[in-house]
Amino acid sequence: MYSEDDEEWYQRAYEEELWFHLYGELERVHNPNPNPSPAPPAKPKFIAYIDESGSAGGKADGNQFFALGATIINASSKDAVHDVLELIRKRTGRRSGDLLHFKNLKASKGHRLSAASELQSKLFIHSAVISDKSAHENSASWTHDHTYYWVITLLMERLSWMAELWGGEMEVVLAHKRHMTRAKLKQHETRLRNGRGAAVGNRINWDVFTGPIRISTPQDTEFLQLADMFVSAVGAAVNGEGQSRTINLQYLKALAAQLYRGPRGAASAYGIKVHPSKSCPSWVSQI
Repeated sequence: MYSEDDEEWYQRAYEEELWFHLYGELERVHNPNPNPSPAPPAKPKFIAYIDESGSAGGKADGNQFFALGATIINASSKDAVHDVLELIRKRTGRRSGDLLHFKNLKASKGHRLSAASELQSKLFIHSAVISDKSAHENSASWTHDHTYYWVITLLMERLSWMAELWGGEMEVVLAHKRHMTRAKLKQHETRLRNGRGAAVGNRINWDVFTGPIRISTPQDTEFLQLADMFVSAVGAAVNGEGQSRTINLQYLKALAAQLYRGPRGAASAYGIKVHPSKSCPSWVSQI
């Protein structure tokens, strides 16, 4: 049996419960999300630094192949990447902050191989697109610009695939060259984005890029020196080095572990893409 005291207690509890629910409802109306969930983590940001090896036009430079190469880093790793450049400078007899160009490193002293070996750090991913200029030498309509822009189209495809795979976004920085003007690059990029002309069929996901391609110099953007070393290693593998044009694969093999690889682990068509495919050297499938 309940006493009057019990009834009084239950009545107060009932009123308190009503007030609790009423207060909660008022809170919900006036402060609909008093304890918001934490914001989703920001997408990781990657930066691709691009440089070239060889000339895109004709054989005036004595090279059969033209290459564009990209070295990609995580933007959060800049301090560690700078340390790698400083280590290369130290091991090749340079001073801190010196400008590094692969062609100025002495192959005879092992400096080029030393630099290439440092590019196998897991701080980096590398990808290059190579064009066989001899495939178009009999075409009067094929120009330097056709080669350059077709190669950069294929490279941008691969950069967008990487950013998609990693769930991040990508900034692209291109080393300035005399033949490349910002106006020409912007015009080509606009054509790519709109899918017009020779760019029809490109498989670039533009949503992953933070903005238009940016042009800079190795003096102003230190990490472009990484792209110079990587693409020069590619150039030595396809065009050779020195006056004798001796094919040298050792630099590329030294950094092969960090080449961009496809679903089956192959660098062919991903880390090293050769156009046209029939011109692809046999070593590409083995590296």
